[in-house]
Amino acid sequence: MRRIRFISLAWLPFVLAACGTTAPLLQSAPPQQVGAPGYALATHSPRLEATNHTTGHLNSDKTILYFQNYGGGGAGLGLLLGPLGVAANVSMIDSNTKKDIGLLGGKIDINPGVLLTAAAQSSGVVLSESVGGMAASVTPYLYVSRVDEGQLQLAAAMLVAHGTGAGQWNGKYMYQLPQRFSAQELANLSVESLAHLKAEAQKGYGALLTQIRSERQERQSLEQKVFFKSDLLSPRNDLQMLGSLISDEGSMVWLRTLDGVYGIHKSKVWFEIQKS
Repeated sequence: MRRIRFISLAWLPFVLAACGTTAPLLQSAPPQQVGAPGYALATHSPRLEATNHTTGHLNSDKTILYFQNYGGGGAGLGLLLGPLGVAANVSMIDSNTKKDIGLLGGKIDINPGVLLTAAAQSSGVVLSESVGGMAASVTPYLYVSRVDEGQLQLAAAMLVAHGTGAGQWNGKYMYQLPQRFSAQELANLSVESLAHLKAEAQKGYGALLTQIRSERQERQSLEQKVFFKSDLLSPRNDLQMLGSLISDEGSMVWLRTLDGVYGIHKSKVWFEIQKS
């Protein structure tokens, strides 16, 4: 049976980009100012607060974010039934989201702040506990996404902010972890599996710190524009999205999108250089 696809409003910018609508990609992080060689660790960001029928938190600190958009009859149901069809879609997706959160909530014993701190120490990055001054702040979190009806994909992620007020720069950086789990597996990790997952996440945070420190505006101008597909960034919907290729080395591909910079495993992404 052919699956009718449901397109979440959260992915509307990607849809517009894929259709040819011009939208700016995330600008490279501004260079650190003299006197602020490192980053300030922020344990909370308002940008992680928002939840809806697709998104919720898996721990009380709100540092493990869950996303899923399965359920409902897809876009076709909304077209057939109008507002009632849309409401039915939302209700069915919300039911699945709450069911998963009920299973996974409090079960993933990972503290992103601890892992980011360890990664910073290993890579020689200064990480202060005080947010202020000219240092950029980083808020680490773990991203968990249902990429198909049976598998969950995880990513080490962090929000970065620099400056204040109207001139503040905000960015999102994410590194795809290699493992995939069923919801039951992730809710019942063995001691060994949890230790391995923590090690992979710490490695991911180290890669994110390396990436953000290497960013320069002049390098971004040399990045090739690409179309790409990734179930991490667009689960359920096989969308062709717009971005730029930062690097393609080893097992990881680094892509810049409208809202962030993502390290994605080469085996889990398709991309094509845009023809000029």
